[in-house]
Amino acid sequence: MAKVSGDDDVDAVTVVQEAVDRLAHILFVSVGSLQRDALPVPLQGEKEHSARILKTRSEGQVRDPKAFAEMLETLAKDLVDTSRSIDEAIDQLPHMDKTKDQQLEMIAELEKENVTSAEELNAKVEVAAELLSQVRETLQTVAKTKLNITSR
Repeated sequence: MAKVSGDDDVDAVTVVQEAVDRLAHILFVSVGSLQRDALPVPLQGEKEHSARILKTRSEGQVRDPKAFAEMLETLAKDLVDTSRSIDEAIDQLPHMDKTKDQQLEMIAELEKENVTSAEELNAKVEVAAELLSQVRETLQTVAKTKLNITSR
């Protein structure tokens, strides 16, 4: 099994979930960083307003363009790497090589096994309940005998 979050053994579904969580975090950080650092882009018909915003932002409010480009490159690389790790983790899920019909057939077999196991468990619970009842009766008899209590 794959290692995740410092655990020795983690199931494949947890690996996928953690990778999806990482991807969501990367997307959140990316959108936030773009909103914070990217220059506005003039829309058609709004050139005058956009030009004022660009002038204001270019007067010291914009981060270093080189650093901004490096940040975008890092975020894009992280996004692609995490997407790849999700694909790899999904490929490691059990029975992903089976068709939908094969999976449905396997589910039906597992459901039959579950019903059989439940019936066996219920039978054993009934036997255990009967044994418990016998043990209680025996303990009552022993307690009455030891205490010299007779039925009245």
